[in-house]
Amino acid sequence: MMNLIAIMNTEQLMYAFMYDVFRPELILGDRQIEAYEMAAFFKKLPLTHKEAAHWTEETLRRLQSTVAQYLRRAQIVKDYKDTLVIENYLLDERLADRLREENHLDYLAILTGRTS
Repeated sequence: MMNLIAIMNTEQLMYAFMYDVFRPELILGDRQIEAYEMAAFFKKLPLTHKEAAHWTEETLRRLQSTVAQYLRRAQIVKDYKDTLVIENYLLDERLADRLREENHLDYLAILTGRTS
């Protein structure tokens, strides 16, 4: 989980994915990131990030694979067919406290599915 937070902190793309795709899955209780949801996120990237407009389909495919791998390595998702199923996990209270101290309430919202 710490590595995932560090990646979110340094990679805007990962943060955006977690906020725009992962968090709503927790909020809505669906807890499944379907292949089409991930593809839709990456398809709309060129609209919000100029540099993404020049990326090839292969680059986008590799980014999707990398994001999925980060989530697997953090052990917060499992594969089920073409879907990433969000596992039940507990956020360590010390980590939550640290995120609060560092004023990363948005990270807490992402990881807990809270709206604020």
